[in-house]
Amino acid sequence: MATITAITATTAGATYTTTAVVSSDKFLNTGREALIVINGSGSSINVTFTPGGTPGGLALAPVVVAVGAGVTKIIGPFNPSYWNDSSGFVNYAFSATTTITEAVIQVN
Repeated sequence: MATITAITATTAGATYTTTAVVSSDKFLNTGREALIVINGSGSSINVTFTPGGTPGGLALAPVVVAVGAGVTKIIGPFNPSYWNDSSGFVNYAFSATTTITEAVIQVN
């Protein structure tokens, strides 16, 4: 599992680079982050987010986001009460990794 570091967006603009995905990754979440997934493959993929919390003792189901072939999606933000694990990370997995890249942005 790779830990992805968020790039902070500013009014002056922020430059970001993408990282090749691993089968499962994570990022530190304050509730102001969004995941950018760029699918450079010829097939649709899924990104599955695993809830980290149990608000009110309720178990939450994973959320699956489809990213079509050649599509870029921005996913988020993620409420920390639902999505953060005990260390403050959002955890997610990819159904495929070939020609898939990602970045995390944080908006202040």
